[in-house]
Amino acid sequence: MNRARKDPISHPAAPDTSGGGRELRIMVAGAGTGGHLFPGIAVVERLATLEKNVRPCFVTTGRPIEKTVLAGRNYETHPISAAGMKGTSIRGKMRSMGLLARGLLEARAMLTDFRPHLVLGMGGYSSAPVIIAAWMMGIPRVIHEQNRIPGITNRLLGRFSDRVHVAFPDTKIPGSGNKIRYSGYPVRPEIGKADKKERSLEAPLTIIVLGGSQGARSINRTVAAALDLLDNIDHFAFIHQAGVEDEAFVRAAYEKKQAEARVSAFFEDMAAVYRQADMAVSRAGAGTLAELAAARVPAILVPYPHAADNHQAANAEGMAEAGGARILMEADMTPEALATLLNHYRLAPEALERMRVNIEKQFADLDAADAMAKDILALTK
Repeated sequence: MNRARKDPISHPAAPDTSGGGRELRIMVAGAGTGGHLFPGIAVVERLATLEKNVRPCFVTTGRPIEKTVLAGRNYETHPISAAGMKGTSIRGKMRSMGLLARGLLEARAMLTDFRPHLVLGMGGYSSAPVIIAAWMMGIPRVIHEQNRIPGITNRLLGRFSDRVHVAFPDTKIPGSGNKIRYSGYPVRPEIGKADKKERSLEAPLTIIVLGGSQGARSINRTVAAALDLLDNIDHFAFIHQAGVEDEAFVRAAYEKKQAEARVSAFFEDMAAVYRQADMAVSRAGAGTLAELAAARVPAILVPYPHAADNHQAANAEGMAEAGGARILMEADMTPEALATLLNHYRLAPEALERMRVNIEKQFADLDAADAMAKDILALTK
């Protein structure tokens, strides 16, 4: 097996391996997107503050975004064969079933080699073979469901898990029963509550545009077209995560309007981005919503219409019901509609402040990384 072995985790603090104590080995499964990797990283980092010698291993599928997210982090990795089934053809489903069978064999081999005390499944198809193999081998298993409507993988894995953590209080997973714990979404510690003050009307409205870790073409195009409809481009500033394919196009659109903008395919330091933001125009992935809530950034949410079981719309409704966001469905997201909202919020700092307060009331007491880390320690002792 093509495997990279590295030393135990060295951040936020290097583990003390010189004197006594166990080495706590945690295998994290749920690769494929930043939305599955970042919460796993948050839990592992919290574990490292509670236990002296934590050795994590991340299961990966070889996608470029995994390398981007894990770059510079001293984590051991294992590759696995896996592919999603939902929305694919019959041939695609047959291929996915074949990869699942191969992934189970690979998972058993990596579990035998790594000997984890616990397997943490963060959702996504790549977690299925690892959690099932761990169940077959009697290794403790914890899964986390990030979305309000659970994905097909976690609907299956609830029966095979010892504990099921959820990000929304009304999420139900078949077969989980009293295993469910409402902990919220594990957010990286650096994305904490920023000290935001009510914006002055003289200052530009700083908007972050987020389409997920790989960008969103429809949002990119609509924002670019809406620039012509803003009351005064000098009253706005943009921080735009455009994705690799649209980065050049988006940058050119801002340059043409001589707008104040910082454009990148992917921002490494999202904590700094959130600190600068007055509001966001964003997809409604669970990870993005959790980070917006932690940083108290109100948002115009545009749920991805083709998300499995339309879970992004359900996620967005959760934040809108809390009073922290406005929903703009993609079918209604015209340049005119978006520009109207941006022009409105530029002149309504009190409305943005109310949204920030609502976000804090709803989400302030949640520390999912801490709750999950302590639960893992309890299950492994």
